[in-house]
Amino acid sequence: MRFAGSTVLLFLVWFSLPCFGQGQKIQAFKAEEAPKIDGVLDDICWQRLPDTDDFRYEEGGAPVPEKTQAWICYDSRCIYVAFRCMDSQPDKIAAQQKKRGGAIWSDDYVGCYIDPWHAHGPTYHFNVTPRGTQQQEFPGDGGSKIEWQGDWTAAARTDETGWTAEMAIPWPILKYPKNQDTIGLYFFRRHARTDGSWCSPYLGPHEDISLMYDWVGLEPPSPKLNSIALHYTNVGLGGVRFQNGLDIKKQLSQQVNGLITINPDFGSVEQNVENIDFTYSPRVLSDKRPFFAEGGTPHHESEYRMFYSRDIEEVDFGTKVTGHTGSHEFAGLMTTSGRGDRHIFYKSRWTIGQDNRIGLAAVSTREPGIENNVLSAYGRLGKRTASRFDYCEYQLMKSFTPGAGGDGTITLVGAGGEGGPRQFGWGLWYQDVQPDYYAADGIVPEPDLKGWNYHIDYWDEYADGWIRGWSIELYGVGQRLHSNDLLSRGLSLDAGIWTLNNYYHLGFWRGAYRDESTAGDGSFITYRDRTYSLGYGWNQNDMYERGWIDLTFGKVAGGRSLHCQMKQAFKLGDPFHIDLNVEFVKMTGPYARRDRQVVASLSYDLSSERSVSARLIERDGTLNLSLGFRQAVSRGEDIYILFGDPNADKTVNRVVVKLIRPLF
Repeated sequence: MRFAGSTVLLFLVWFSLPCFGQGQKIQAFKAEEAPKIDGVLDDICWQRLPDTDDFRYEEGGAPVPEKTQAWICYDSRCIYVAFRCMDSQPDKIAAQQKKRGGAIWSDDYVGCYIDPWHAHGPTYHFNVTPRGTQQQEFPGDGGSKIEWQGDWTAAARTDETGWTAEMAIPWPILKYPKNQDTIGLYFFRRHARTDGSWCSPYLGPHEDISLMYDWVGLEPPSPKLNSIALHYTNVGLGGVRFQNGLDIKKQLSQQVNGLITINPDFGSVEQNVENIDFTYSPRVLSDKRPFFAEGGTPHHESEYRMFYSRDIEEVDFGTKVTGHTGSHEFAGLMTTSGRGDRHIFYKSRWTIGQDNRIGLAAVSTREPGIENNVLSAYGRLGKRTASRFDYCEYQLMKSFTPGAGGDGTITLVGAGGEGGPRQFGWGLWYQDVQPDYYAADGIVPEPDLKGWNYHIDYWDEYADGWIRGWSIELYGVGQRLHSNDLLSRGLSLDAGIWTLNNYYHLGFWRGAYRDESTAGDGSFITYRDRTYSLGYGWNQNDMYERGWIDLTFGKVAGGRSLHCQMKQAFKLGDPFHIDLNVEFVKMTGPYARRDRQVVASLSYDLSSERSVSARLIERDGTLNLSLGFRQAVSRGEDIYILFGDPNADKTVNRVVVKLIRPLF
């Protein structure tokens, strides 16, 4: 026992030792004259040597075939960034996306990623394509209004040698402490023609952000606290009532935001459309509603088992606080409705070093006839080396419900690791979900289980050649009920190959699952499943022509099953494109069914700020059509016109006009 205890202690000490890299330094340059943001690098501040031209492949760190140069400087108003991207085949530069904030991932683009606290934590992402289309990702921001996130400018030009880009990022967008003289920097370029992801500096096989450039010698302006209030008005026809609402965000400090929402409009938000393929357990989907998305970084991977915001459908008033102080990140919210509901959720997480974390969370739910509380604790010890990242982790949840039952626990303990190309990834987890665990605001796909799951994977990637990469993964599960009856047991093997534009996938699953009998007498039956899956994707680097098809067939739930899903993008002229998703499932046996679902999304881009869209969902002969007009401007009033309800089961004959205007 003494030897075993010593071994465990040494293991934990090894994991807990921080392993930081040392970032290279870029000396700050203060511009005497601000550059004109027009994509032309003729300004005085860009006539010096570039701050970096050492771009490497993001995976593996090999030198890249095309030269990239990047500059950065600042003044009292903005941070300015410039790129020169050489391209030996400039006629093949990809720049399809026109909508600001749209998906640019199949285009050429450059990015500057900023860690203003220099704490090796969440970063601000600023990206721009050769067309000048801007895309940004800010830590914790869930609002779509540009003024809610913060506005910045960019421009780009193409020429016979490649393309150039400029950015101006106002200091007030960033949150940083007083007298901050060092900021973390990372430059990125995507080369669409070769599907290359290039970066400077190279962060290692698992993106060690402590290796970002240290931008030193800064004298930024004193940070200011910003506030914004957005008022919306809904009017319309077809049962639409006149509705007003208000969203307020106030910086309580450079690290903390406070939010208030009054009578929010959630009806015009398009949530995800759930697939129709067979599953023994409920699915967990993301929540796109801005109030819940703001500061929505999960406490841990199983957070939905205690708080699943999509189950909160009615909100008349909500308040929220998000932020961090040093190594402490936190978020809390409370919502109420006219039905007498009250939902409270709070989570805190402390980061020790770069990879070690501990966290606490709590949920309190009050609804007519329901009183429920859940507490959670979480911890992770990680060890990062030059080629790997390995960790061990635990998650504990405990529910408290007055009366009989509802006072159970969930325990998850495990370890895992990952590396770069030609490195094994692995994971081994034990979980115990007690039958009495109950979370009124959570979703528990399996309310009674104990057992193991594990996986091991291996992959490689290449800079050139027909095959650009391949992967293989083995996954296994063995779970029982607390009565010791079998719940599930299985083994899967998945393999994939990808080329410059296409990918190929093969999969196999064999397992057993205990489910309630369809006879309706409360009895249970164990189904023995065996399925095969095939997948093929084409034109993955062209957002207007890409597509994929997945086919899964075999024995499922005591019968034969066939599930097919295909998605294809079409371009009808420069501004008009369609995404078509067709899904079909056929089953025999106890769950015999034959279902079809078609989701067609259409978009016509009038400009980078204005577009017309439509979504048609056909599910076994039932249609739901919604049409929309969007005007999202950087300054002033946004306008949305919506026909129908994108989240209804069938077409709703209504028209909604929504106006969003900033008050301050």
